[in-house]
Amino acid sequence: MAISVRILPDLGLVYIRYSGRMTLAETGAAFADYMAHPEFRPGQKQLVDFTEISEWERDLPKLMELQARKAEAFHDPHHSTMVVAVAPSAETRKLADLVSRSWDAVDGVVYLVAESHDHALDLLGVRSDTLTELFPSI
Repeated sequence: MAISVRILPDLGLVYIRYSGRMTLAETGAAFADYMAHPEFRPGQKQLVDFTEISEWERDLPKLMELQARKAEAFHDPHHSTMVVAVAPSAETRKLADLVSRSWDAVDGVVYLVAESHDHALDLLGVRSDTLTELFPSI
């Protein structure tokens, strides 16, 4: 699996892109790297792109453990976090919906699912041409 995390500080946006098989260990490592990155800021909007996932690790206890770590990290009474997942296929939608349920009881995190990049960018309040300039393959 490949996972890339790009912080776009001028937009207050983090772009996380998965491809291939999504594993929870790699996701956890990428999240830890993001939290330690010098451009990390509380409340950054998150665009999580599941478009190129071919399969994903279905270990529910591990997933919930990872989500609990994320919830702890994102919990900040002064900053809310908006996460929008792009999930265009039935399979990626299952993953996005599962992750969505893990955020239901977490104050300060809004998690939405979009079927396209344009819809996700609209939800995040980011002009789509801004991101496509940075990432032409979107």
